[in-house]
Amino acid sequence: MKVLYIGQYSKGTTSRMRCEALKTILKAEIFQVIDTHEPFFKIHRVWRTLGFRYKSGPLIKNINKYIVQELTQATYDLIWVDKAVFIAPKTTALLRSKAAKLVHFTPDPAFTFHKSKLFFKSLPYYDFLVTTKSYELEHYYKYINTERVLYTTQGFDAKLHKPSKQLFSKKVGFVFIGHYEDQRGEVLEKLLQNDIKITLAGIKWNRFAKKHQDNPNLTYLGDGVYGKDYVKTLQNAKMAWGAISKWVPELHTTRTFEIPA
Repeated sequence: MKVLYIGQYSKGTTSRMRCEALKTILKAEIFQVIDTHEPFFKIHRVWRTLGFRYKSGPLIKNINKYIVQELTQATYDLIWVDKAVFIAPKTTALLRSKAAKLVHFTPDPAFTFHKSKLFFKSLPYYDFLVTTKSYELEHYYKYINTERVLYTTQGFDAKLHKPSKQLFSKKVGFVFIGHYEDQRGEVLEKLLQNDIKITLAGIKWNRFAKKHQDNPNLTYLGDGVYGKDYVKTLQNAKMAWGAISKWVPELHTTRTFEIPA
């Protein structure tokens, strides 16, 4: 069996965890990985921002060029594409011609938040599209037949997300790891006002962290913590918050499973 995985393969990413799970499950004779973070981190931040916002420019060109040049097999039994917001329809069509089965997976809201015209135009090429967002199923059905859309929940990595052996009495404070939203800021503000120690990480918290930089109860770890550091940060707190986003009609997220695990 020949398998190709296309997606972000940086350490600590959930996409890498999915890739490793596929390796374990499929036990393929050939298992190739095309890491889309390779061309992503080699390009200037200006082009990354442009690519994120408008799904055009050098970032898109470089990622698609990289995918095409890394295709080493004439055909594959399975090509699994993770979060294809930057992959052009022309590239998807090429993948379609090389795959007995072409599958797409995303844990993100693809229609209500992380919108991509490139992805929408590529939808018909996939044999199956896997989503973790039940509220987006009707959007998928407008493009393709219902039997080609698979709904599943998100999950956790049992090898990584394990209970701590540390005594609960030794744990300290409250932890939240995730992006900033106004409602989340209000909650953490109230906790700090009540002299509760907080460990915080995630994007867009810079202003909040700067405001409370002299507060000894706030430990800000930056834009994110990943892998074993993520697990250790959760384990060291008395309470970890699995907040659900208000930006979209979210029902669960990876934290929903990772924190209890």
